[in-house]
Amino acid sequence: MPEREPDADCPSPNGPLLETVPAGTISWRIHSARFGPAGFSPVPASDKRESGRFDSIDGDYTYLYAGETRLTAFAETFLRGSTVMGSGVGALPRVRLANLRLSRIETTDELQLVSLVGGEALRRIGQDAWLTACDESDYPITRRWARAIRRWAPNAHGFVWLAKRDNRHRAYILFGDRGADTLVRGEERMALDTEEGELFATKMLARLSVSVEAFVP
Repeated sequence: MPEREPDADCPSPNGPLLETVPAGTISWRIHSARFGPAGFSPVPASDKRESGRFDSIDGDYTYLYAGETRLTAFAETFLRGSTVMGSGVGALPRVRLANLRLSRIETTDELQLVSLVGGEALRRIGQDAWLTACDESDYPITRRWARAIRRWAPNAHGFVWLAKRDNRHRAYILFGDRGADTLVRGEERMALDTEEGELFATKMLARLSVSVEAFVP
């Protein structure tokens, strides 16, 4: 199943497995200062140096990524590419914190998300753990899977899965064209490019075996 293109139709006659996220659910995100705390990105994957697992390919939907905990948000944002070393210890250039904000997100109503958590949910769409655990080099394929899953679950507000490098906790993507942008509110908690923010980021990343360095190694 890994690294293959999605089918035209959902393999399960019942469609993807849906999970209800209750109103009042808290999550966390790290985002560019150009977007507000609950701002959805309109930027297609092709227009960004670093793109996400389920970004819009051509800008046909806006999206917001979040993590179940603050540590999840740090892991999903920074434990990528050259930051993850073969020894298990990585280094993040301090410049990577520039213009980034940590915000708290809260749902204001129920969300219906496609579950990508566990074997049953993934089998329903004809996939396995590769979809949510593959490296960035496979993201062009996972974005095509996102497009297919959205087609198979036209009323879903987004997806939920186990974060790749904090897999005790969940990661989310929400879609603006499905109304999720009206069902969440956000509060900025910290600018990561301040003295306070850098200290906090350093402590969080140390828990992930990543140090913050002044210059690119």
